[in-house]
Amino acid sequence: MQPEPAHAHHIPQLRHSLCLPAPVSGSVCLHPAPHPLHTVPQLEAEDATLATEGAHGFWELSINKDHHGDIRLDRLAALLNRLSSPNIEVATTTAAALWGLATTGLSRRALADLDIVTLLLSNIKRTLKMPTVPDDAGAGGVSVSSSGGAGMEDGEGGGGGTEGGGRPPFGAVAESQRNRYQSYLVGALSVLLIDRNCRRAYLQQEPEFATLFTLARNLEGYAAAAAAARREAAAKLLTTLVQRDADARRSLIASGALRNVMALLNPKVWGGRRQAWQACDGGIFIGSSKGQQG
Repeated sequence: MQPEPAHAHHIPQLRHSLCLPAPVSGSVCLHPAPHPLHTVPQLEAEDATLATEGAHGFWELSINKDHHGDIRLDRLAALLNRLSSPNIEVATTTAAALWGLATTGLSRRALADLDIVTLLLSNIKRTLKMPTVPDDAGAGGVSVSSSGGAGMEDGEGGGGGTEGGGRPPFGAVAESQRNRYQSYLVGALSVLLIDRNCRRAYLQQEPEFATLFTLARNLEGYAAAAAAARREAAAKLLTTLVQRDADARRSLIASGALRNVMALLNPKVWGGRRQAWQACDGGIFIGSSKGQQG
C-alpha cells in the first residue's frame, strides 16, 4: 500500500454534511510541490504516461489549498481538456485533481467560468456507456483501457460481458477503473454544486436531474458493492441539491421528477445500505415539500 502525501487531508464538510471526501494522491508527496508551469507541458503531451504525470502534478497541487491561487485560468483550461481523454488513467487522474480544486471558492469560480459542469456531465454520461469487463477477467480489458482504447468513446454500449468467443468487448475497461473514474467525476460535481453559479448551470442543463437519477438506479455492469456506493452517492447529491436550493426544489417539482424519487423508494436490490437510502429519500421529500409550500 503506497503512502499518502504528508499533507493529504479530506475535504472539510462544506456547509453540508453530505459533501463527499476527495480522493488523496496515492504517491509520496512531491517536495516542493510541482509548479503549474512545469506540469502543463507534461499534461499536454501525446504520451499517456507523461500526460498522467502532468495531471498527477495538478492533483498534488490541489491537495494543498494554498496552491490553488497559483493556478492561472489557462492552466485550468489545459487540465480540463484532459478530463475527456480517451485514456482512462489520464482522465481519472484529471478528475481527481479537479475534485481537489473544487474545494475552494476561488477555484470553483474559475472552473465555473470554464463551463466545468457541462464537461463533468458529459463525461459522467460517457462512463455510463463504457463497455466493461469484470476485474477478474484478466489483463485483456485493462491493457486496452491503458492504451487509450475506443471503449472511452461515446457510442459504445455500456455494461459488462464479453463478445462472441469469450473475448472482452472492443475497447473495454475493467469495472473498477470505470467505477473509479465515475466516482471522481460525481465527487467533483458534488463539491462544485456548493456554489450557486454551478447549481444554476446544472439546473439549466438538467432541470429534471436526469443524470443523477440514472446514477441512482439499478444499472447493469456493476458489482453489488460498487452499485450500492454509486446509488448512495447519487442519492446524497440529490438530497444536497433539493435541501439547499429553492430553485432546485421548484425544478424537481415542475419537471415532474418527483415520480423518480418514488421509484427509488422501491428498488429491486437494496444492498447493505437501505437505511441510508431511506434517509436520503426522506430528505428529498422534506426539501420538496418546502418547495411546494414556497
